[in-house]
Amino acid sequence: MESPGLVAPTRAEIRFRALMEATRDGLAVLCQGRLVHGNTALLRCLGEERLAPLFDTPLIERLVPEDRLMAAQHIDAAEAGEDSLMYAPSTVRVARADGALDWMEWSAEPLEGDEVLVCLHPIGELRALQRAVEESESLASVGALALGVAHELSNPLSFVHLCLTWLDEDLPRDDPGSWDRLRRVQEGLAGTRRLARIIEDLQAYARADLEAVTRVRLDRVLETALGLALHRVRHQASVHWERTEGDLATLAAEGKVVRLLVDLLLTATRSFTQDKPQHNQVFMRTGEAGAGPWVEVECRSPHGVGLDPVASEDAPLVRAARDLGGELISRDLPEGHRLVRLWLPPAPQRRAEPHLTELTTGQCPTRQRLRVLLVDDEPLICRSLSLSLERSCEVTSVTAGEEAIALLGMGAAYDVVLLDVMMPPPAGPEIWAHIQEHRPELVDQVVFITGGATTVTARQLLAGTQAEVLAKPIDLNKLRHLVRRVGARSEAAPVPPRVVPRA
Repeated sequence: MESPGLVAPTRAEIRFRALMEATRDGLAVLCQGRLVHGNTALLRCLGEERLAPLFDTPLIERLVPEDRLMAAQHIDAAEAGEDSLMYAPSTVRVARADGALDWMEWSAEPLEGDEVLVCLHPIGELRALQRAVEESESLASVGALALGVAHELSNPLSFVHLCLTWLDEDLPRDDPGSWDRLRRVQEGLAGTRRLARIIEDLQAYARADLEAVTRVRLDRVLETALGLALHRVRHQASVHWERTEGDLATLAAEGKVVRLLVDLLLTATRSFTQDKPQHNQVFMRTGEAGAGPWVEVECRSPHGVGLDPVASEDAPLVRAARDLGGELISRDLPEGHRLVRLWLPPAPQRRAEPHLTELTTGQCPTRQRLRVLLVDDEPLICRSLSLSLERSCEVTSVTAGEEAIALLGMGAAYDVVLLDVMMPPPAGPEIWAHIQEHRPELVDQVVFITGGATTVTARQLLAGTQAEVLAKPIDLNKLRHLVRRVGARSEAAPVPPRVVPRA
């Protein structure tokens, strides 16, 4: 170690300096604010290689200006011989030699004469972990509200999307006078599809604790996680997704996988010592090995990475991966980079399903129009769906559960029942129970419509049913295909063709 003077140290000074070297905290002996001696840990705290450059300026000038006043009060109190217990350690930001800022605890103790011992205790990694945990808890709170928000947004968005789709189908393609209107309608459709994807991502994140185990595609959940986390990640690093061909899937609750990937992305990018997206890079990859599919996040930075999000066996991310039957491991790469890989249990191979035309060709009832019962408490949804299906279906729409139960009790025959899950009572679960008890021949003809199940009963219904489920905002092409497929199974009485005038 270096010293500004050439006087040989006494035996007591040698013992004192040996004791200083034994601690991991940065220790500095100051005289009138200037460094007299420091240990090796102090060099690490300041990012310096030698003590000599520190003798020229007061140590307090290595703090950001906003934190210097509190640190100076500690030094003044120590010089005055005041009880250090009266002053709790201050949290300060220290400017390292490489320009990075590190969070540390600053405290001061009096020594002999006018010398003061200053202690710098690094808390950067602890603070980063605390911020990551707080952010994860914040996102969990958002998830608790997301289903309700998504449900409220999905109804008006469904109405707008269906109306725009209807206009897009009706506007002539061969009339130059309608091209400008057609372009604007198609731009509106692109906007509604983007909003629909945001709602789907919110629903996926919110369902983390509500879903049954299903076959989950990794590319889909990774895309959802990116959509949720990118607004924060992009301020710290540029993101690169190296997509992999193939159908990589796991068997899990989709929402839990999404939530784990969001937390992994946010925590991994928090490990960057500097928020410089022009220098920091995050690479995401997927793959498969004998143990199953995996997702990995690699963080690269010329300034290195600090916090390891899976260093502890009891780390929140490690526990979340274990709950999914997976494993989370990390390893440091050359040049200060880090790779975190999430292994997941493999999903069984998907069985080939007949194409829609195979399901309908030769099996569809002889009638030309399917009879559809539409139950939704939103009048705009009922109107837009009725208009969208009227060319191929006979649609009876009701906006109250009592009306639906009354119609079903009259024995009316239907090929398809489109049933909204969330309504004022009697809602979807109660109507479904009525169908199971009194109209069992319609059980296979029910399609549930949902913009997010916000009650326990509704969640249990969707988790336990084998019926088809159509998510809001409703895609008209999916709706028509689903109606044809479900209607092909119907044994209801034929319905004669009838032209319904458009309102």
